[in-house]
Amino acid sequence: MSAERIRKFLSYYRPYRWKFASVLLGALVAAGMAVLFPVCVHRVTDIILSGHAAVEPLLQMGAMMLLIVLVESFRNFYFDYIGHTLSASMEN
Repeated sequence: MSAERIRKFLSYYRPYRWKFASVLLGALVAAGMAVLFPVCVHRVTDIILSGHAAVEPLLQMGAMMLLIVLVESFRNFYFDYIGHTLSASMEN
């Protein structure tokens, strides 16, 4: 793809650059959450399989996993809404 085509493509987003930036930010958050949640699951599995499953680390990982799910749910709702309004705005 040529630089001219990329400039033309990005020019369509210029009036909506803040919405576009927030959608990109949402994509970065989603990528981070996609990596972080399995790491927490692995940690919980290690704690349980170690034979001495302490309650405190399990509760901490559970709280972390709940926070990840809540952040991801908010991100899905908010950034999907922004993404849809962005595409609807560009169609007009």
